Parts: sequence; C-alpha cells; structure tokens
Amino acid sequence: MRIIPVLALLSLLLVPVDAAAAPNGNYYLQSAVTGQNAAVSGSSVVQHRPKGNEDRQQFSWNGSTLAEGGLCLGRSGDAAQMVSCSSAEAKWVGLLDDQDRYRFKDPGADRYLIASGTDQIRVGTGNDRWFLTPVNPVRVQPPADPRLDEMTFLTSHNAYANGVDGGFMFANIAPNQSRGIVQQLNDGVRGFMLDIHQTPDGAILCHNSCTAVSRPVALNVDIQRIVDFLKARPTEIVTVFLEDYVSADVLRNELARVQGLGDVLFRAEGVRENGWPTLSQMRASGKRLLIFTDHSRDGRENSGVLYQRDWTVENYWSMGSGTGTSDWSCYSRWGEKPLTATETGFRPLFVMNHFRDVPMQGTVATDNSKLVNRAQRFCEPAARKTPNYLAVDFYHLNTPSLPAERHPSGAGSVALSATPTLCLDNDKGGTANGNPVQIWGCNNTYAQKWRVVADGTIAIAGKCLDVDNGGTTNGTSVQLWECNGTGAQQWRVRSDGSAQNPQSGLCLDNPGASTTPGTRLNIWSCNGSAAQAWKFR
Repeated sequence: MRIIPVLALLSLLLVPVDAAAAPNGNYYLQSAVTGQNAAVSGSSVVQHRPKGNEDRQQFSWNGSTLAEGGLCLGRSGDAAQMVSCSSAEAKWVGLLDDQDRYRFKDPGADRYLIASGTDQIRVGTGNDRWFLTPVNPVRVQPPADPRLDEMTFLTSHNAYANGVDGGFMFANIAPNQSRGIVQQLNDGVRGFMLDIHQTPDGAILCHNSCTAVSRPVALNVDIQRIVDFLKARPTEIVTVFLEDYVSADVLRNELARVQGLGDVLFRAEGVRENGWPTLSQMRASGKRLLIFTDHSRDGRENSGVLYQRDWTVENYWSMGSGTGTSDWSCYSRWGEKPLTATETGFRPLFVMNHFRDVPMQGTVATDNSKLVNRAQRFCEPAARKTPNYLAVDFYHLNTPSLPAERHPSGAGSVALSATPTLCLDNDKGGTANGNPVQIWGCNNTYAQKWRVVADGTIAIAGKCLDVDNGGTTNGTSVQLWECNGTGAQQWRVRSDGSAQNPQSGLCLDNPGASTTPGTRLNIWSCNGSAAQAWKFR
C-alpha cells in the first residue's frame, strides 16, 4: 500500500489554566475562529491567509510579548498595532484554555486580542481563541498501527479525466491524468476525485457537462473497478471524493449496480465518538472504501456515502492559472469551517489540493516537485497537521512522498502501545512541583493532554515531564516540575515509540509492564520492550 503515515494529536476543550503559557519560540499566531494568521502590514496587524514565511506571519513569543521585525504586537486603543517591545502596550498575559488554544489578555484590563468579525485584528471584549503553531515543529515517528487520520494517501485529481478509460469532456481537452483508473490503482493512487453529472443513463463521469462527450464512463464502472481491486488486495484502503451533481435517487441506483460494494464500504459508524479506526481495524473489518460527497444533505447518506464537510477539511482547490506564478497560500475551501476545525475526540481528515485551474504537463511537473515544500511551509501549519490526502494532476510527474515523521500538533493522549486503554497521566491533574506521573485508564481528561514541544520537552499544565533530581540511574521516578531548561526535562521520541532522556540515556518506563492504574513511572535502560513503547496521539 502506498500510504504515508503521519502523527496528529487530538485537541480537546478542557479546564482553563493560566499559561506560564507556550514555551518561548517562533510561532504562527492563528485565529481558531477564522483559521487565518496574524500578519504585519505596515504598523497594523491584520488577518491574512496562511502563507508561511512570505507574509510577515511569524512571531517570536517570549512569555509576554509577540515580536516581529524588531517590534511587538501591541495595543493602540482598540486596534492591534506594532509597538516598541519595551512598551507596556506590548505586554500580554497568555491564558491557555485547553492546552492548545490561547487567549491573549491586556494585563491592565479585561480586554483580549480579537480576530472575529473583521480583517483588522483588534483589542476588546470577546472570547476569541488563538493557536500558537510552531514554525519549526518537532517531528516524531508515527505508530506502527496508525489511525486513518495518521496516514497520507496519494490522490488523483479528476481521476476520470484521463482519456484512456473514455471521454470526459468535448474533444477531451485538458486531461488531468494520462493513465486509466486501473493503472492508477496499480501505481499506488489511493484517493480518487470524480465529478458526476446526471444524464438519462444515470450518474456519468464528465467535466462540467456531459454534452457532446464521446464514450463517457458511468460512475458504477469506476467504483466496480475499485471494489474489485480491494477484493483482490485485502490490505488496501481507497477513498473516493464525489463532486456530486446528481439526485439522491440517481446516486442510490448507480451504487446499487456495484457488486460487492457493501462488503467493503466504510460507513464511519462510531467515528465521532471514538475517533478514526486504525489500519489493522479497517483490514480486519474489510470496510476499506470511503465514499465522500460534496452534495448538500438530502438523505443520500442511506446509500453509504458520507457528507464531506462533516468529515474532512480541505484547502481552496486552485493555485492559479495554468502557467506563471502560483498562489501557495493555504486556506479553507469552505469559509465557515477553518482547516484547524476539530471536535472532542474527533479530528477531520485533511485533503490538500495542489493543482491549478488548467493542467499543463510542464507546469504540473514543476508544481509537483514542490509539493513537500508547500505542504511543510504552508499547509501543515495552516491545518496544524500533515495532509491525509495529497491531490495532484498527473500524479506520475515528480510526485514525492511526504516524510514519515510528523509533529503532533496540539495536546493529546500518550497511550501504552501494548495496552492502549492505559495512558500517561498527571496524577489528579495536579500542578504542584513533584506531582506524580503514572499510568491510568485513558479518559480524555485534562490530566492526560500532553504536548511534545519544539524545545525537546513534554509538557502539561504549563509544566514539564521531569526526571527526579536529574537522576541517571535505573528506577529514578519521573514527575511534573516547573519547566527549567535542564537535561532532566529533555526527551526524544524515537521510532520504536520510546521516549528517551538524553542526559541519562534511559527511557520512560512502565515498571514491569504493569497494567495496574496508578503505577508510578520511572526511567530505565532502553530495551525496546512493551514497557517503553508509547503511542503519542
């Protein structure tokens, strides 16, 4: 299977705490309401589409100020302005709501940094939250058995517009692909974007219109090809995205013609409550075909399709015209749902579009060679996760794989790999220095929302996972302690799921591979055992 596993953490709404806030470092200041970034424009601070390092969107946070270009984000009346970093108007109190989202408060008044309702960032009353997304994130290895939202799939934009399987528009002008669906499957494509239009013959694959199209292909034909492939390859997962212009009845009738569809169709039952299934779970169930529709809700879900806006986020579909410069900014295709949208216990899949209005092979080859660059500099920070689907034209032209490592964005649980019902736990959610760190039943509470930080620490409640007294011997306990930059608080998450403390060379260890909630954790010689294998979510 050509999948690219990735790692992403769940963001949960929890008890507000005063943030000794985010660790010092360089961040994108991103509105959790609009999904746009704070950007410096002259002396003003405005909201712009996420655009990496090209638009003065990177701020340095030192615990009380947000600096950019020698000045700091501050206040001038009700407006956010760039001011001298030594000014009292440049100071902010960071309030951490859920270990992922912040409110920035004027220290002298009940006023906050506000983004909603205007492109101009301002200061006033309101409940706006902000993400501090690291410019240079820590990247860790994904689990051996990733969830669906921890994998990345090569996706073929307008997969049907290939000129091989049949016609797709008048004179088959401007194909998006040059290989048929079966060849695409054999080449490792696992996501297929298909446009369907209603004709007297049913749901037909055409671009814009089926008028004057010679030999168009019916949807059921390509879905049957995919089902047959999945039956022959029981370890594979495939996703179909329908740009859907047909009635609910036509779609139901079309899918009813596909033999064996029910055997492989994934209906997302329980996903909102329990999160996406793992790769092994999908293989065991056999339900390995997802079909999304962009149609509005009208009852067609009883055919097995999923409403895409309920389950995914997606960036705007075009980088520009067929030639010339391209727009790499990464922002939501659906304005009301930012790329950072999450729910308690559930994180939407991220579809990253990387193509232009008109596919021209020379330009596409160049664009595809820059896919990783755009993903890491623009789209990953904008969505706070690695894409799950990489959609391109002419996928065979310079389409690279993303790195297997991914920064876990936000705060999430850390479960024992061998006993995933047990999690790394800050005893009773305490915040005192020396508070014990233990294993406990996974419960999605504030006491289990850990953050892997760019400075090498693993943090919770504004404090750090710490080796007692900086010990370097087997059996030394770990605890919670004020973050202090010492070697006792440095950790390296390794490919086998272990977390090594470089100062001691020892690993975070569950003594005796205990399954008893409340077992206090320590450090021990790294040995690759189940007692040291963790799943960072």
